[in-house]
Amino acid sequence: MARYSPFPPFSLEESLAIAKTIWENNSGKPMRRLTIFDALKRSPSSGASRQLVTASSGYGLTQGSYAAEVLQLTERGQAIAERNDPKAKIDAIMTVEIFAAFFEHYKNATVPATAAAADFLKGQGVPEQSVESCLETLLECGEYVSLIQEISGVKRIVSSEHALETLSKRQPVIKAAPGTPSQQPEKEPAIETPLPNLATQHVTDSPSVHIDIQIHIDANAKLEQIEKIFESMAKYLYKK
Repeated sequence: MARYSPFPPFSLEESLAIAKTIWENNSGKPMRRLTIFDALKRSPSSGASRQLVTASSGYGLTQGSYAAEVLQLTERGQAIAERNDPKAKIDAIMTVEIFAAFFEHYKNATVPATAAAADFLKGQGVPEQSVESCLETLLECGEYVSLIQEISGVKRIVSSEHALETLSKRQPVIKAAPGTPSQQPEKEPAIETPLPNLATQHVTDSPSVHIDIQIHIDANAKLEQIEKIFESMAKYLYKK
C-alpha cells in the first residue's frame, strides 16, 4: 500500500489485472514486472502503473513493490485468478483495515448517506482530502463482492457470511479439464438388439407361385397306367 494512504488507490476488481496477467501468461509463476506491463500494454514507469502494483499488494494479491524486478502471486491472488474464489475476494477487501471497519460498523444497516460515511472515515484516520476517493473505492469494492446488496429496494450492507453465500451461488460451472472424469450423471447403457444372422436364413430370390393341376384319367385306365402318371408328376414336382 502507498506510504501515506490507508487504502488501496484502485478497487479490487481493477487491481486484479496484475494477478490475472501472471496467471494467464506465466501459469502463476513469478513474472518480471516489465513483462507484466508489456502484456497489459501499459508503461511500467507511469504513476498509474505504480499505483496498480501498490493496490495489488495492498489487497494481498501479489508480493513485490512497484520498484521490484519480479512480482509473484500470493495464495489469495492465485485463488482468485485461477478459480475466481469468492471467499478470497471477500478476504482481500477485509484485509484493508479501513474497509473492514466500515463494513463491520454498518453491517445489517442501510448504506449511510455520503456525509455520514465521510465523518466515519475521517474518524478512522482517513485524511480529509482522501475521504471522497476512499468512499468511492470502498463502495465499489462492496458492490463487487456482494457486501452491498439491494434488498427490498434498499441498498444494505450485509455480513461477510451473507456475501459469501451470494457470491457462491453466482459462481459459474467450471468445465472439467481434459482427462478429468465428467461430473455429469452417467447415462443408462443402451440395450443392443442383435441383428439376425442372414447367413442362416433361407432367402428366396423369386416370388412364390401356387399352381392348381387337374388330371383327367379315363375310367378304363389300368392301375399301372395311373401309378405311372403320379410317378411322373412326383418326379418333376419334387425335383431337387
